[in-house]
Amino acid sequence: MSIRAPATTSRKPSFSTSREPPRLNRSLSLSYRALPELAPPLLQSLNAEGTLLQESGLGLKSVKMAFNLGGGAPVSQEANGLKDISTDKLAFKALGGDRKLKFLPSPWPGNALPAPTSSLLSVASGKGLVAAAGPDTLIIATTEAVRKAFVSEESVPDNIKAFTPQATLPVPRVSQVAFSSDESSLVICADSGGGLAVYDVQAILQGSKDTAFQLATNGVGVRALVPNPAKDSAHIFAIVLTNGQLLVADLKQRQLVNGPNGPLLREGVSCVSWSAKGKQLVAGLANGTAAQMTPDGTEKAVVPKPPSVANDHHGKSILIDHTIRG
Repeated sequence: MSIRAPATTSRKPSFSTSREPPRLNRSLSLSYRALPELAPPLLQSLNAEGTLLQESGLGLKSVKMAFNLGGGAPVSQEANGLKDISTDKLAFKALGGDRKLKFLPSPWPGNALPAPTSSLLSVASGKGLVAAAGPDTLIIATTEAVRKAFVSEESVPDNIKAFTPQATLPVPRVSQVAFSSDESSLVICADSGGGLAVYDVQAILQGSKDTAFQLATNGVGVRALVPNPAKDSAHIFAIVLTNGQLLVADLKQRQLVNGPNGPLLREGVSCVSWSAKGKQLVAGLANGTAAQMTPDGTEKAVVPKPPSVANDHHGKSILIDHTIRG
């Protein structure tokens, strides 16, 4: 695995806005993309005014999402397109030109690459740490060491510099790597058989290679491991299994959270995301809808499938706007 420094680039991203006045006291911002093997890529986002954007090869399209806060079911209807705004205020500064960094001690084999849903790199910016997984190794390095390796003027063959991490842990093939939001824990998931292996970050920095504890997922692999973003709930992780089951792990209690029907909170889940305050999460479902719920699985709302989306669209990502309350 190689990490390449980005070249200096100035880009003009586009932002879609709506001039209509807000009418909702509860809003979501969702980003949804269909898996390519099931349908053409489709991006949808619901802004604070309740307008759902759909982006495909034919361009942007908007759908108005009307919520009946008196208890009725929300409905979808077509709305006018949104204005694009360009900006030149965003740019990327080169770190090391064309230099590459050989970050892992051994590469992933070409005939056994990680699954597309794997997430094998995580950064703890507060502590200045980065964790990455190879086929049989988990490495921990400081971001300072990574930066120094990039900017080093040492001449190296093919402009690829070797890198020595601060810690190396032998692990089985993994599918997920994630720091908790308070950066006190590092969690990995085995590619085969699933489960969570939880490491104490401070113990790793002091030379320990042992896990603090482990949690099983009934022998099922993990498609997504999403830490709660709130510091006071950093011990909570949302888990989407490869069979579509949604679980929530409580690292403080070292167990799965029980909902109304036990630890299984929802089935048919493709992706999940937390609200900014970590009090609720939204699960994207295989049928194109999204379920808003609390961490114990109590349902708060259901976002209906957009009219132009066919059935069996599996979402790849969901982003919840901070305006969700509760």
